[in-house]
Parts: sequence; C-alpha cells; structure tokens
Amino acid sequence: MADKIDIEDLLKAMLEAYTQYTEEVIESLEQELQEVAKEARKEVKQLSPVYTGKYKTVDNGRYRRGWRILIEKSNGRIRVTVHNRIYQLTHLLEDGHVNRDGTTQAKAFPHIGVANQHAEEKIDKFLENL
Repeated sequence: MADKIDIEDLLKAMLEAYTQYTEEVIESLEQELQEVAKEARKEVKQLSPVYTGKYKTVDNGRYRRGWRILIEKSNGRIRVTVHNRIYQLTHLLEDGHVNRDGTTQAKAFPHIGVANQHAEEKIDKFLENL
C-alpha cells in the first residue's frame, strides 16, 4: 500500500522548493549582471577616445578613466548602469557634434553603443541557457 500524503504538506514542500529555486536563479542572475557590467565597463573604457588636443579643459585620459558601475536593487528589480563621471561628453563623443566654430563637424567615436550591444548579447545568451 502506498503512503498517503497530506495535501497541505505537499503544497508546503512545493512552495519551499519553488522559493529555493527562485532565490538561486535570482542570485545567479545578479552575479551574471555584475560580471557583464564589469566586462562592459572594461570594453567601453578601452574604446573611449583619449583627448590629445591643445585645450587643457579636459585632462588627457580623464574621460576614459571616468567609467563607473552603478547597481540598484529595489522592489525585486535590479538595474545596472555603466556611466561616466563626465556625463556631458558621452553623447557628444558617441554621436559627433558641431564644433565651436559652427561650421565643421567633429568625428563620432562610437564606444558606448558597441559595449552596450555586446552586454545585451551576453545577457540574452545567459537567459537562454537558464
């Protein structure tokens, strides 16, 4: 004869297993997001242009050294941001801009979009294998 299992005990066991699995998935996702953020920061740092001009308003390499990672957790959500301390230059360097004289166009240095695309691909691949 088979032993009888109380439905309440079965539900408790299923809920406990589900909770444990969910916590493990969230933990592994957080670790993966941190790793991808570090890799994205490293990549965007390598691709960032270094100022070599004659105007000394920006130190040589200051923009490149300014990349930081910000991880925010709230309400069960995780938000990872790779940002630069000199945020005013990011869109100007990424997309190019009109120079001070108003007639010539500065060259664009695509570096943020490239690193972002690679980070998204890594996250997608991780989620597919989850």
